[in-house]
Amino acid sequence: GLAAYGKAMWFPMLAGGLCLLFSPLIIGRSAGLMWLLSPVAAAALALPAHREYTLSRADKEYIRCRAGETWRYLRDFSTEEENYLPPDNFQEQPPIGVAHRTSPTNIGLAAASAAAMMDMELIPAAEAVEYIRRLTETLARMPRCQGHYYNWYDTRTLLPLHPAFVSTVDSGNLYAGLLVA
Repeated sequence: GLAAYGKAMWFPMLAGGLCLLFSPLIIGRSAGLMWLLSPVAAAALALPAHREYTLSRADKEYIRCRAGETWRYLRDFSTEEENYLPPDNFQEQPPIGVAHRTSPTNIGLAAASAAAMMDMELIPAAEAVEYIRRLTETLARMPRCQGHYYNWYDTRTLLPLHPAFVSTVDSGNLYAGLLVA
């Protein structure tokens, strides 16, 4: 509590009080006031950063449904024709269909999604492991620039799309997704 902080910080409070009383300059008085109030600041910093929150049953069900829909997209479109890579998008109107391109971000999020679906018990562990295995085997075959993946790839040929470049954001997203998986 605040009293414990005051007891532990008696010297800064004493120095602050002396500065506040005897300093002829405003800067000295300001520093004194800050030192005098330092136990209050320390106690405030020790408070919990956030309150615990429990999701309602309806919120949990909503999340599970959206997660399942996302997984079905990844599962249905990460086909052998696409080298098991998740396409960037699927366009219904106008009916263009699957975009035969992907990015390291898409791949990392797909790997993390497989792990999340397993954790949420929406898919068996074997399915998640198989999905991630296919992704990583494909990643091993993809051309890179000094070990880094390019920003965009053709999912059918695994060749980088032009102009070929490396994105630190996409590389970080891939790393994060693989780390989660």
